[in-house]
Amino acid sequence: MLRDVFTVRKPQLAVLSDAARAAFIDDRVVALREQFPDRVAALTDPELRGHVEACIARAQGYGLESRLDITRFLNVAATHGWEFDEMPQHAWMKRYLGDPAVASASQRIDRLVVEILSRGEADDRARALRREFA
Repeated sequence: MLRDVFTVRKPQLAVLSDAARAAFIDDRVVALREQFPDRVAALTDPELRGHVEACIARAQGYGLESRLDITRFLNVAATHGWEFDEMPQHAWMKRYLGDPAVASASQRIDRLVVEILSRGEADDRARALRREFA
């Protein structure tokens, strides 16, 4: 009899999972507003939520599962375009995310973020040199 009290059935698990997903999405909307105010200012909360939901689905398509990995994907999307992985100018990013030579999806997003930061630093140095020699 006591065993029945602690049995969680599949429909109940689905509700718990849906609630956790909704809480994560809400958290990411707030975080994006705080971390990237200029990038998301023009979006209503429902629009931003839609971008977050779409990005989560695409991130999962690349095998990203952890909250950290999905958050990193969202941060890249906020800075490079919500569909950055489908933009021709960012084709190299999609290659990083789908690189079959790197088995771990976490390692692929790590490599992508490192490369983005590296390219950003190189761009900053190039701008500084142009200002200095202009």
